[in-house]
Parts: sequence; structure tokens; C-alpha cells
Amino acid sequence: MTTAPASLSTPMSAPFELAGLKVLVIAPFPYGIDRGTPIRARRGVDLARRAGATVTVVTYGADLPADAFVVRGFRRARSMRQGFSKEKPVLDLILTFDAIRIARRLRPDVLHAHVHEGLAIALVTRLFARNSRIVYDAHGTLADELVLANVVSRDGMRYRLARRVERWLVRRADSIVAQSRHRADDLVSDGVRPERVVVLPDGPEATFFEVGRSRGIELVPRANEIVAVYTGSLETYQGIDDIIATAELTTGIRFVLFGEPGGGYMARIRAYGLSDRVEVIDPAPFAALPGLLSRADIALAPRHYGGNIPGKVPAYLAAGLPVVGTDVEGIREIVDDSVGAIVPPGDVPALAAALQRLAGDPAGLRNRRTNAYERALRMYGEPAMLSALCAAYGGGA
Repeated sequence: MTTAPASLSTPMSAPFELAGLKVLVIAPFPYGIDRGTPIRARRGVDLARRAGATVTVVTYGADLPADAFVVRGFRRARSMRQGFSKEKPVLDLILTFDAIRIARRLRPDVLHAHVHEGLAIALVTRLFARNSRIVYDAHGTLADELVLANVVSRDGMRYRLARRVERWLVRRADSIVAQSRHRADDLVSDGVRPERVVVLPDGPEATFFEVGRSRGIELVPRANEIVAVYTGSLETYQGIDDIIATAELTTGIRFVLFGEPGGGYMARIRAYGLSDRVEVIDPAPFAALPGLLSRADIALAPRHYGGNIPGKVPAYLAAGLPVVGTDVEGIREIVDDSVGAIVPPGDVPALAAALQRLAGDPAGLRNRRTNAYERALRMYGEPAMLSALCAAYGGGA
């Protein structure tokens, strides 16, 4: 196993100023869970507060943060998961009334709306807080989420209707935060003026994953073994089947999947006789992730499609892990040969060959670890993130 490059250091905070700004964050999802969207929202709140803003969060869900957050909303949604569900419209309606009530009292300068439902709630809320600036945090698209939930077909009329509704909503935001350059280009293609779009990468605090730092869960290393790790949801479009198939084609590589077991993957792993090569670790608190990543050698992001940058990839880079990802928009925006490898989506032989090539090149792995960590600090360090957030809010340095 390798350790942190000795030459790397923690970046200093940038002197951005949002003092006196009142922000109401509208987060219509289970705010306390450790998934990409809630993690992104929580980091945005933390950044705004560190820049001097007063931030209130209106949300719902179990395990809400118990620190300095002022969190309102429907707390009895104990079993909520991120994404579309039958209960969500009811919860969002309750959230709308909460947002209006809080906005009338606080008179916020900024309504920071996450995802498309949050934008709709913010537009209604602004009727009661007319001087508020709406900042829309565009994590994904409404139409694509409905396709993923099997609610609409990509070729159907309801998909086209969802796209039209979303375009109408987006054009009414004052500022739009895009998670990636590709997403920003899509917004401009849909008619949004470029000056209204700010790219704020989706990444946790880079130094949280500082290479070699250990928190909680750890892998037990084995002799003469390379560990390839995947974190996140175990869903087909994330390429989990490809990882399992790749395990059959490689030697000297142990695969660790850090996510909720599902989709029959455990049975498949046993049926293929890969239990000693492919390990599944149940989800643990987000704070445990650095300990896991610090003992890995290579990280995996073999998703089949997606325009946004998967939240796992910035975490991989910040942990100093070379990333083997697929050639889809969000991944190829930050992954290249200098920090890992890119392979065609769904191409198991190419994925296996890339992993075997990296595993057999210790010097190349070390160089890519250093490059990955430095890229994470540059893209996801506090100065870059604060600069983008202040631009969206209308603040400055």
C-alpha cells in the first residue's frame, strides 16, 4: 500500500465575504443521508457559513444534523431514500408551506434551491419574499430522473412534457449552479444565458480525504494484492455487473464494493465462485469512507451513462486514488490518463485490461496518486469552491 505524497500540503482558506447575507436553503430530499446530493448540499451550507452568511435549511428526513444547523420541515419521514417516491409529492407540499412560513419571517436575500422540486418550491416562496434571489442548484434533470425511476419512457410524450416543464422552471432562476462543465453547456443549449450559469464542482472537502488519514472502517491488506474499490449505490447503470465480470478476467486484484447490497449481486458473486475476490461492505457513515479509501490502490467508476460528475470520483481523487472510469460526459471531464484510465462504458475486457495494466505498474500508480490528489485540491479545495459559491450568490472576494 502507498502513502500520502510528502510534498502535498493543505490549502489556505480564501478571504471571500458573504457577511450579512441571509440564505434560505431549500433541500427537498433526506438531508441527513450520506449520498451525493445531500452531501453536496451540506457542504454548500458549510461554505456559505464560513464566508459569513446566515443560513437556514428547510428539509425533511431522518438523522438530521444536530450541530449548528437550523433545520425545519417534516421530520417523520423515517424511511425516506433519495429519489422519486410516491410519498415525495406530499412531503414537498408540506415543505413548501414551511419554506413560505420561514421566508416571511426571515426575509432571505437568497433562496438556494436544490434539485428541480426545490426550484419549484423557491418560485412559490418568492411570492412571499419578493426581494429574494433564486439560486438553482442543478444536480440533474427532472426528465432523466423520471426515466431512471421507470415513471416515463425516454421516447414518450410525458418525457418531452417533463423537459418542457423543467426548461420553464430553470429560466426563472436568477442564477444556476451547475455541477459540471457538461451540465453547464446543456443548460446554455436549453436557452439559459451563459452569464447566469456558475460551475460549482460536486466534491466534499478535499482535505477530509487526505491520503493516509484513517477514520473507522479499514480494509485488511493481503500480500501481493492490489485493492480496487467502488463506493456508492449498487445499481446496474453504475457498472456493477461489469466489475463482477472483470473479477473473472483479472489476477492479483481484489474488488471491494462499498454500498448497500442489492440486485442479486451477492448471489451472483457466490455463484461465480468470486467470494474471495469480490467483497461487499455495507454502507457506513460518511466519516468512515476515508479509512476505507486509504487502504485501496485503485478506484472504480464504470457507470454506463450520466452527464454529472459522480460524487464518488472527487472523493477518489481527494484520497489520492487513481481512477478507472468510463468514457461518459461527467467522468471524462475530470479523469484522464494522468490520474487513471478511461475505458468505453460496458466494455469489460477493456476495464480488465486497464486495471491489470495499472496494477502491474507501481511507479505509474504512485505518479497517478500524486496527480489525483493535486487535482482534487485544485478543483475542490475551499478557495475554488468559495469563489464559485460567491459568484452564484452575487458576493465577491
